[in-house]
Amino acid sequence: MTLLRQRHEPIAHLFNTTAGLEAQFIDSEIAMMVMQKMMDEEILVLPIHDSFIVRVGHKSTLNDVMLESFQAVTGRLTSTSETGPSTKELFGMNIEKTDIESRSRVITLEEAFDSEIKMPSGLMHDFVASWRRYHYARNTYK
Repeated sequence: MTLLRQRHEPIAHLFNTTAGLEAQFIDSEIAMMVMQKMMDEEILVLPIHDSFIVRVGHKSTLNDVMLESFQAVTGRLTSTSETGPSTKELFGMNIEKTDIESRSRVITLEEAFDSEIKMPSGLMHDFVASWRRYHYARNTYK
């Protein structure tokens, strides 16, 4: 613990406080705002920890929404980064080691959903199904 406090001296006074929980809450507020704004634009966005996945054509919208949401919640500016398009087969691989054709493959929501039905992953499967119900209801009752 002494070495940990020495290594992270600027924030050591925050150890064993609620600072971590407060940061997680702020992160969740930003993520919820991003997902709501994207849903309002009828764009499917999938949250993955502290990241989001969208179709390639929506990446600039996602970037703008992330920056706006961060500023709205924190009152500060930030920057974003991207790893580029990928498939679940390429997930976690070094992007420089993959060919551009594999990384640029765009799949439809139906393909993504069908993939999840074949191999449901719990929360992600439920999120995609929920989004489809929301999207259908929103377009049906306009």
